[in-house]
Amino acid sequence: MSQGGRYDGSVSIGNSRRPSRSTGPSLQEHILNQQNHMPTSGYSMSESAFSLTSSLMESSLFSNPKALLEFSDSVRRSISEKSRFAPPGPELERLSLFLETALDEETRGVPTLDFTAIKTARLDKLVADMISWGTRITTVSAKSRAFIDNAARLQRAWRTRFRSLYFMIDEIRTVDLATSGSLREVSFITPTRTDTAVPNAWRASEMEPVSSIEGNLHFRVGQWWLNMACAHRDGIVGSELEKPTTGRYDNSALPLLTGREEQVGEGRVKYHRQGRLLSDMHVSLLCHTGRNIRILRGYRLRSSYAPRAGVRYDGLHRLDTPTETYSLELVLERSEGQLPMEDVMKIPMPSQLDDWRLFEKLEAENIRQTTGEQEALEWRMRNEEDRREREEWQRVREFRSSISAGAARQAAGLSPLTVTLTAPVQKSAMKLKLPPEIQAKADRAEREAKLKRAVIDTSRNEERYLSRSGESTTPEHSLR
Repeated sequence: MSQGGRYDGSVSIGNSRRPSRSTGPSLQEHILNQQNHMPTSGYSMSESAFSLTSSLMESSLFSNPKALLEFSDSVRRSISEKSRFAPPGPELERLSLFLETALDEETRGVPTLDFTAIKTARLDKLVADMISWGTRITTVSAKSRAFIDNAARLQRAWRTRFRSLYFMIDEIRTVDLATSGSLREVSFITPTRTDTAVPNAWRASEMEPVSSIEGNLHFRVGQWWLNMACAHRDGIVGSELEKPTTGRYDNSALPLLTGREEQVGEGRVKYHRQGRLLSDMHVSLLCHTGRNIRILRGYRLRSSYAPRAGVRYDGLHRLDTPTETYSLELVLERSEGQLPMEDVMKIPMPSQLDDWRLFEKLEAENIRQTTGEQEALEWRMRNEEDRREREEWQRVREFRSSISAGAARQAAGLSPLTVTLTAPVQKSAMKLKLPPEIQAKADRAEREAKLKRAVIDTSRNEERYLSRSGESTTPEHSLR
């Protein structure tokens, strides 16, 4: 699966270039026809789509689409990250004012929020997330219940006003994504048996030259793409492949999409990468020791800094000395004066994760249409296995961090932290009825994985026994 479009704060709508792949003209024509005949409030997007009332116009939050999208993202992230509905105080007041005013206007039949405003600021997702949160929580305060009830009433009002168009809002976003959004000028290339370098590839049809501007002047830290093809299109890297690239003035960019990272100090991480061939290693970086390079991280990287989806630009880092030939280790030190990593790690935002889910569906459909049902099923199985491995890695990392924190507190004479382990949630959404040959492959892969774990456990037990008995393991007895 591909790993990256750029988040510009809003999704532009209009007569942009058609995508190079087929998007389904019947869907586009139906959407345009629905938009042309949908009920409106008599206000244009540019005039007052985001001006709910004169009181809201006084607030910079509601005076432009980008601010409203950022507000929606912030509230949705607060809902997803916390066990209780508790946005920051100012946002809670704005949310209350927004819900009450929008609902009052819908009731009186004079709404100023049009369909484009709702779609662009992801307001439909905001009310849906609030309603969903209310169904998951058993104990809800009276104030929170009022928020949830208003969100449900506002959702019903929008469904009544926009009818089928409201239920097609994600399909419309998918069309926008390909024509004028994050996937603009990026095409899906049908994989071939000889095209092993970039399977299931997305490639940019028009590429900006690799940015030669020094430092972060051209790209902002935290900028995010759906995959490497989108990053290549915008010019921060010179290829959609996972390899270092260099601009005209020797400004290097290094995408870290696979491998693993470990923190070795404040602002310093060690990146590990292994490969069967020397060409798999970033040998060209040997001559860049001590220089600043742009670091991009992908969601498949085993790192606490990896984004939840897509590819993210994490700023400038200095490269220390690598070691070994076929097992590359790079020590990266983050340059000062940049956006803190705590803020960078909040990206992708909920609206960007919306785009990511639409992208995954679009990619799955492209694979099904170009390679057939069987290849599409195998692709889904690989992605599901990869997702489970990432979740397991994350749980192990969090457990080790909690143990280390508890040991540090005990050493300092403080009471140890209580570590609570929770079993992973078993999801039943992936219950697929597979063809016999694919099911056989899946069963064989599961047996091989169990055997590998058993071998590793046996080797570790042997090493523990030998260490207790005072003996040492030789290279022949070590499992690498």
